[in-house]
Amino acid sequence: MKERQRLFGRINGIFVMLCVPLSIALAVYYLFTVNLPHCLLSLLTVFWLTVPYLIGRIHPFRPSHLMLFAYYVFILAAYILGQVLSCNIRYPIYNLLVHGYGGLFFCLLATAIFCFHTQTRYGAVKYFFCLTFCICFSLAVFVLLELGQIFCFAYIAHTQYVLQTFLLHVLFWLLGIAGFVILTACKRFKQIHTYPLYTYEDFCVLNIKSSVEIVSRR
Repeated sequence: MKERQRLFGRINGIFVMLCVPLSIALAVYYLFTVNLPHCLLSLLTVFWLTVPYLIGRIHPFRPSHLMLFAYYVFILAAYILGQVLSCNIRYPIYNLLVHGYGGLFFCLLATAIFCFHTQTRYGAVKYFFCLTFCICFSLAVFVLLELGQIFCFAYIAHTQYVLQTFLLHVLFWLLGIAGFVILTACKRFKQIHTYPLYTYEDFCVLNIKSSVEIVSRR
């Protein structure tokens, strides 16, 4: 676990150091091409990259570098490439794949939030209650993100957001959630461990008192 923390800590540091100047450069480019909406979107990238640290200032948890890495992948795919560089509009299949990853990622994030606030390691939580919370959390985030995307379609890309697009987004988001359900079910009932689950497991080790005590004794 410590090796994973060190590895992904370095990766996250490199990612931030590359993305911040790139975002500023894109903002300057869009400013000179008189594309103010994309200029503002580019500048907001710096804010999204610092969100985990801002939350950490007001909330008493220790970030897991693997969870941060999963978050940065989502920001890169959904926001930087998707919204700032308009890949979501140019390549519809890309947008659908991002929605699939989003469904999975926010379920993983919801599990970490659930375990942190209950101060219970994942293996000891009520599985179906936690699963219901994660699915509802992920779907709530989907609604918020979809509203933001409708705004971008209408006022930035000046394209029409059609019902078929919404249904496809829902389908792929649900596929991401289904992937999370399958992964957690395999671990709980078949003892088959998969790498994506380390995102919330590492977070729990750093933040759940019972887990911290177990690790500190070793």
